[in-house]
Amino acid sequence: MKDWHPNPRIREAMRNGDRIAICTSVPKCANPEQIVECAGPMPGVVILVHGVNDVGEAYATQAKGLCEGLNQRLGRTDLTPGNWDVARACRDNRVASYERRADQQGYNPIIPFYWGYRPVDKATYEADRARYREELARRGAAGADAPYDAYYIDGKSDPRRGFENVDCFDNRLDEHFAKNGGVFANATTSLIDMWGPGGDIFGLARWISSMGQDLSHTIPDAPHRIYMVNAAQRLANLILMIRRDNETTKNDSINIVAHSQGTLIAMLANFLVANGARPTRPADCLILNHSPYSLETPSLEAMQSHGPQQSRRARTETLVNICQLIGTHRKPGPTPETLACSGVAAQRIVGTATHVRDNHGKVFNYFCPHDQTVSLRNVQGMGWQGVPPAVAARCAPALAQRIFLDGRAMHSPPGPITLPDLKRTWLGVASNSDVPDGQVRDINAPALPDLGYTFALPAGCDTLGSSDWGVQSAAAAVEGENHVQFQSTDPRPGVRPLPRGYQQELLRTELAELEAAFAARGEHWTLVRATANSEGLFVTRYMTPEELRERARDTSTTTSNHSAIVLDEAASRCATAFDLAVGRCRSYDTGKLDGGAFWQKLLR
Repeated sequence: MKDWHPNPRIREAMRNGDRIAICTSVPKCANPEQIVECAGPMPGVVILVHGVNDVGEAYATQAKGLCEGLNQRLGRTDLTPGNWDVARACRDNRVASYERRADQQGYNPIIPFYWGYRPVDKATYEADRARYREELARRGAAGADAPYDAYYIDGKSDPRRGFENVDCFDNRLDEHFAKNGGVFANATTSLIDMWGPGGDIFGLARWISSMGQDLSHTIPDAPHRIYMVNAAQRLANLILMIRRDNETTKNDSINIVAHSQGTLIAMLANFLVANGARPTRPADCLILNHSPYSLETPSLEAMQSHGPQQSRRARTETLVNICQLIGTHRKPGPTPETLACSGVAAQRIVGTATHVRDNHGKVFNYFCPHDQTVSLRNVQGMGWQGVPPAVAARCAPALAQRIFLDGRAMHSPPGPITLPDLKRTWLGVASNSDVPDGQVRDINAPALPDLGYTFALPAGCDTLGSSDWGVQSAAAAVEGENHVQFQSTDPRPGVRPLPRGYQQELLRTELAELEAAFAARGEHWTLVRATANSEGLFVTRYMTPEELRERARDTSTTTSNHSAIVLDEAASRCATAFDLAVGRCRSYDTGKLDGGAFWQKLLR
């Protein structure tokens, strides 16, 4: 509804989500009433946080499921997800951005949060290293600010880089010399490690990462992890903009729905909000999907660490503290009657407990025993095996757990469940821990309505998705798998084959002549080497960008089920939407088509 309309009846309808009739100048034979849909108030703020090595691929799916689920939960029809750029098919022939169009944001309370890593250019890197050496000599190790440890390399025209931008460790970067979510090897199982150096992967783990055709999860060396702390501070600043910097919005219902490494960034962000120079109330509800946060101290992780490994006790206390932080700062949500009177919910759902329950002050742990990433032996996260009863009891009443088990009806009543026997590995080697079958987990999250939803593992694609094509090409270059070899006659005028039994490798100047001769035939190749023989030439060349892209599109892969929850639209619709804290949202100005200046500032 346009903000300039002075009619108080329309303003009231906007608050209540009602339809109104407007009398207009129309012919006598026409109906003088025009039905107009009035959008209701936003039910809260929902911040989506993606994981490591991720461009937010699940955001469109989550947004669609959340809007449909909130409409169903609140008895509404007006919430829409907007238009997102996603892959149109399992094997699409283009690279999707997975971003929401700025001019088609829909009508929803969703803020997609993006984070990642961007190294500096080489000149800045070298200058900063010189600055560090000077400070080190003058002030000592304690007084010198750490230097940049990475720089980017423009590889878009370089066949040696697979025609991809990379950092100095050979991690693939996008066209902005950045990597959303940072590098795969830098995922952590504790908050403290986000202040540490990059992951040090060796031996078995490095070998496992390069098995088969799929090179999208190869593990080169990694930069410092400090960009994760910066991401947490940015997320904290987003919360503070709502809570502290705007008196009108300070009581908004803030939800953070996080995935993978994003769950640890969400946890740290809330600690930063509550423990900053001006302590402020944290988010109202955290929903953690597939979290790698671990209560274990895996020996493989210890061997990969550059410093001491955080103890089990410290990990447990951190989880207890985040739950207590969210729980003790709980500001109860509006009553069902208030939700209806304010227009957040329809009057008809007021008496339905599953639709109007108050989730303020809650931390939901969504875990999936089928997750083959969080079950890796150097991870063993709570997003795979859940939180054991003894620890969960200390996290009460804030902590609520849901298990996403293949074939399990999600409206199953709360209560203890015995973990199943799922002795399967992702890569067919001893890279994963087995689910601790026989152990009990208390599935204490409130009952969900019976919407006919049974969780099922995704069928997935058997080829790489578009967001991994560039990663595959860059990794192929590192592994030396971007070459093509062939026998050819020599295209250079006047050059004859060598006598039988003789062969000679061409010099660099001769390779340049050969490249020019091939180019004259329309074959624009960069040659690695060529050997003249009695049959002509045996040539090794780099694959072209088109060949690399085509091979990446056809590369076989297997699913790790690490995004099984967030990529399941029904999970967002039938579970997450009912676990959100709803009731207050002044950040979104419903009188403005784009939510107003403050909302747009939050989106940026």
